[in-house]
Amino acid sequence: MVRTPDHGRNVGLRWFSVMEDVPTTETNALLLLANSLYGGRLANAVSPVYKLTSMHIVKALTLLYICILQFLKYTLMKKIILLGLMFSAILASCSKNSVDQPTNPNPPSASQQDSAKYILIATRDQTLTTTLSCYNADKTLRWKKDSLGNAGHPGVLFGNGHIYYLVGYWDFTLGSSYNNFYSIEPSTGKIVWSILKSREHIVGLTLRNDTLFWAVQSNNSNYLAAYNANNGNLIWKSVLPAQGGPENLKIDGNMIYYFSAPLDISTNYINAFDITTKTVKWQHNVGPSIGNYPGIIAILGNILCFKNGTGALYAFDKNTGTVVWTKPGPDYNTPMVGNGVFYSMGPGYKLYEINSTNGNVISEIATGLYFTESQPFLSDSSVYISGSQATAPYSFVASRNVSTSALNWKTFPGAYLQYPVVSGQTLYMLKQAPMNIHLTTSYIMMLDRITGKVKDSIFVPGTEFSGVQIITASGKLLQQN
Repeated sequence: MVRTPDHGRNVGLRWFSVMEDVPTTETNALLLLANSLYGGRLANAVSPVYKLTSMHIVKALTLLYICILQFLKYTLMKKIILLGLMFSAILASCSKNSVDQPTNPNPPSASQQDSAKYILIATRDQTLTTTLSCYNADKTLRWKKDSLGNAGHPGVLFGNGHIYYLVGYWDFTLGSSYNNFYSIEPSTGKIVWSILKSREHIVGLTLRNDTLFWAVQSNNSNYLAAYNANNGNLIWKSVLPAQGGPENLKIDGNMIYYFSAPLDISTNYINAFDITTKTVKWQHNVGPSIGNYPGIIAILGNILCFKNGTGALYAFDKNTGTVVWTKPGPDYNTPMVGNGVFYSMGPGYKLYEINSTNGNVISEIATGLYFTESQPFLSDSSVYISGSQATAPYSFVASRNVSTSALNWKTFPGAYLQYPVVSGQTLYMLKQAPMNIHLTTSYIMMLDRITGKVKDSIFVPGTEFSGVQIITASGKLLQQN
């Protein structure tokens, strides 16, 4: 039986029961004296809250002397019994350290579970060779895969224990393009399965458990397809209404939400596709694309929210397709979910905290931005922002508390950093030469998320880059929206 601290304390006191009239405080003093003789082992048997004075210690020493004199007067049998009780109490107290301790006294904290295990980045060089590189958390290169493609913007998913990687390929001889799709084992870089030279124009990817969903756009028809994530086998295809797209897939339960549009982009539609019935449950017009395209969909409870093609925010009931609220553009950005609300960068480069059910602005956080091309990253109660201010030294990175609007820190790294992603205690960002004319090399930068100080960096070759993507120790993929 595992003893509670009270059980242990009673065992420790039992061998003093021969002194029925000894006050409790002096008894504890005796225990503490015995504790010092046994290297602190008896500490677990004694409550740590006793307040002892020098008078108590003197009394305890006196009692100890009396106990010794009394012990000498006992018969041999009584001495043996008393010594046996003392020895049993000491053993019980000594063994308490191992019995009462949990199996894992230092379980990993939430920040340790979300710390980076692998760091991914896709790059393309001047020869149009696209490379997917995987680094360990200590910056060492774990593996890289090159010559997998040469065109398009690579897409990376992680789930079911594998990396899923989509990259385009342009055949200069034939003058046509196709897609290559790979399932990659993250620890070794081994290709588990692949679909090569697919003529399907894949415009969206999402993953649920062991099923991959592809959105395919073609001149003849558009459709959604489901593939077995373990082996790449096709499960089903479903033709969609005759509109361009589907793009920006978002899976939630048994529904896939996506955008579609005619070829002239005269308007855009938000669609809800039921995976079970393989039909579009509802569709709604969300306006044209004017200087913008519909952004990534965020879902909180029964509300889905997104930026439309005019930079306005739309919120829908995800079950019925009913418009819940809107906020006119043109300056809103992709919404983020955190602390039970939506956050979105909006007019004046302020970060707006928005009530999900009615669209009311709860608070506005001034960011100090004059220009940015990076979506903020929200982690716990802090938001991480990068961009430029109106005056020198211009480029900065900052962290603010979204609950109080207080500035946690602000740093000027001497270059424009993009795509903040927080994992564990580290803020990962990309410093790329194409965005900084004074640079000739590019790096993944690692900053302390608490102080903003640069901790380290990883040199990454190439001329074009995806954002930094992190696979955490708990098996999540963290990336920019």
